[in-house]
Amino acid sequence: MTSASSADPDLFFAVDGGGNCLPGPCLPQGLVKLSPDMVNHNTSGYASGELVRHFSHLHISGMGGAGRFGNIGIIPMSQKPDARTQAFSLVRDEAELGSYRCQLTQEQGFGELANQGLIDVELSATHRCGLHRYHWGEGCDPWIRIDLGFGISAHSIGGACRWLNSSTLVGHAVYRGGWGHEYPYSVFFCMQFSQPYTACFIEGQQQPPSETQQGQGAGLLLRAQWDQSELEIRVGISLVSIAEAERALEEETADLSFDQLREAAAACWKQRLSRFRSAGGSEEHRQCFSTMWHRLYCTGTRLDPQDVPWFAAKGTQFTDLVCLWDSVRAANSLLALVEPELQAKLCNALTEISEHMGWLPDAWLAGASGQIQGGTSAATLFAEAMKKELPGFDARAAFVQLQHQLNAPSPDPFLLGIYPQWRELGFCPDEVKNCASRSVEYAFADNRAAELAEHLGEGEQARNWRRDSDNIIESWSESATCFAPRKRNGDWVDFNPWKPQCRDFWNDPHYYEGTGHDYALLLWDRIPFLIEKHGGPEAFAAHLDEYMERCYLWKEINLHVPWLYHFAGMPHRSTQALRSLTDQEVKAGRRGLPDNEDMGAWSSWWIGHAMGLGVVPGSDLYLLSVPRFDVLELDLSLEHRLSIRCEGADVNQGFIVSASLNGAALNRAWLRHAELVEGGELIFQLAETPGDWGTQELPVY
Repeated sequence: MTSASSADPDLFFAVDGGGNCLPGPCLPQGLVKLSPDMVNHNTSGYASGELVRHFSHLHISGMGGAGRFGNIGIIPMSQKPDARTQAFSLVRDEAELGSYRCQLTQEQGFGELANQGLIDVELSATHRCGLHRYHWGEGCDPWIRIDLGFGISAHSIGGACRWLNSSTLVGHAVYRGGWGHEYPYSVFFCMQFSQPYTACFIEGQQQPPSETQQGQGAGLLLRAQWDQSELEIRVGISLVSIAEAERALEEETADLSFDQLREAAAACWKQRLSRFRSAGGSEEHRQCFSTMWHRLYCTGTRLDPQDVPWFAAKGTQFTDLVCLWDSVRAANSLLALVEPELQAKLCNALTEISEHMGWLPDAWLAGASGQIQGGTSAATLFAEAMKKELPGFDARAAFVQLQHQLNAPSPDPFLLGIYPQWRELGFCPDEVKNCASRSVEYAFADNRAAELAEHLGEGEQARNWRRDSDNIIESWSESATCFAPRKRNGDWVDFNPWKPQCRDFWNDPHYYEGTGHDYALLLWDRIPFLIEKHGGPEAFAAHLDEYMERCYLWKEINLHVPWLYHFAGMPHRSTQALRSLTDQEVKAGRRGLPDNEDMGAWSSWWIGHAMGLGVVPGSDLYLLSVPRFDVLELDLSLEHRLSIRCEGADVNQGFIVSASLNGAALNRAWLRHAELVEGGELIFQLAETPGDWGTQELPVY
């Protein structure tokens, strides 16, 4: 049998071209994501071929909108800086697991290059610390600049720093702005330098090297000179206090060299990615498989209770959730298979946020909720955690918070809870922004909440939520064949179901970031209704054909659509569509994605197809298709391994004609979570032409 292994990921994959991913080092779900910020940047702060502003410690990989963070920046300089010193040229940059390297030359004024020699830069990270190593070449006068005022789409509204001694700087900065909300947030730091400075300027004023000094105010800028050609800087970061930043340095970096820490970061990633192995298929696909897992683990930030500044946390917390509306499409379902404890902790963390802050968030970052782009994504996560019996999930606490979220009057439905018209009218009328898409997503959330309520014996509440969810049927337009926008009196609104009504489609009056036909295919729990309304399985499949020809890959809300052929009894059509679309839309290299990575939405979609496992949000259902590899191995836990093997025809051309799970014949093109969670061997027999495998016993949500 072919031996499966994990390939090295491409850490520059999708940094440009709309993907907005990070090339810089971090650990899985680490607080510190240390990466370059360019003068002309993407939402991640990075962009190939642009001038470098500095290297900062907080980022979000793959997000859209206006971006976030880019805080606590450091840049080495090759001569004494002045007011014109703003940008630096990259001679080259490269990255591997746990590290980023580049060479800089200093850029002066409006593009006049100062040939003062090259600066070698090496970066690495622990969970809460950024690690810098700079080497100045011949002809350089070593200086660094520390910028507390910059943010990718934010600005500093205050800050302070002071020297504890000539090689330790502590401080904080307060920021406001970026996608999601305008609520201020603070970042605390402790910087330890491998040698003392010889000259220091804070806010333009020179400070004696032996004294403790302070600088404060927006845009705090510090410049320091060094008398040796190599300098290491270790930066502890905390959202709570300087003391916690110091503790991060002590716990995560003490008594270890830069090289040892960099190797530890690489080892952490290699251990994580070694759980997902492949053999056969193309080398490009094998690298993409590892890369997508890496991208998935870069999403979100995990915080221990003592690292949470917003309330006294009882357990693991999370931030940088931008946003569940994206990740709930596939990422959370996939992680529930390979990281069940982590997904349970996320669900419990959302419950705890609601207990302290009053509402379940959809986007949660820097201590406040961002806009709710659809319905209540947490309801989908809670229902799925219950169905998959994720270890440690507190279903009762989740239900209590869902009751408040879905039933209580909201002071601002754009950010919290739901619009009251949904309960009053049974739909959101056109007076509500994104009215039709909200109605669709409210209906889905109500049904997921009802499932959790039934599980807990809360029958009356379950019936009420199911009744309200069923109201979505009244918004179906026979002529448009989708759920259509309506006026308060129930009349239909004129619209085009194939395209948004305005260029800034996120502000569309009827459908958020999509079209009527996008949202008509979003209700996994009502697929039999959709098939009936389109005239039966053949007509439904014909509609899917037209839909994917006209507007597929608009946004992450429709990435799942190729899998819907399964529900029409045509699993081979899912395989055909997924092969074509993934190869067409996902390419190797820096422009590898056509859209924002969006909290694992794209990476989990590609991974699912590559494994032949289509996840279904809010459910315990997995749809089966042909993987992209001859052999796949997933370590689900220390005890359980799932092996997926293809025999017969080429995986890039064949179709499943028979299958077995742990030696027993499998005649359906789907499985339940309980059948996979303990691992085993799933074998697909492939042929060059499809048969009738999987066409009889259809999947049920």
